[in-house]
Amino acid sequence: MLTTLIYRSHIRDAEPVKKIEEMVSIANRRNMRSDVTGILLFNGSHFFQLLEGPEEQVQMIYRAICQDPRHYNIVELLCDYAPARRFGKAGMEL
Repeated sequence: MLTTLIYRSHIRDAEPVKKIEEMVSIANRRNMRSDVTGILLFNGSHFFQLLEGPEEQVQMIYRAICQDPRHYNIVELLCDYAPARRFGKAGMEL
């Protein structure tokens, strides 16, 4: 059984787009190593992300996001279980 976690957050205004692209690239590599997939949506000031994978790994990644000072006003929208991945082996793109 896989864990699915959905959250949304705001990004600090001072974060340049180049830094955000770098953050996504690093996170994508970490997620692949952890067998975590999902989707990431970004509108210039807000992130909306669905993470799916082994529960321990998904929770570890979410805790790291919650501790990241670039994110604020983080709201967990859903934490659930699923028998299969919704997004296959999709990584994050910005």
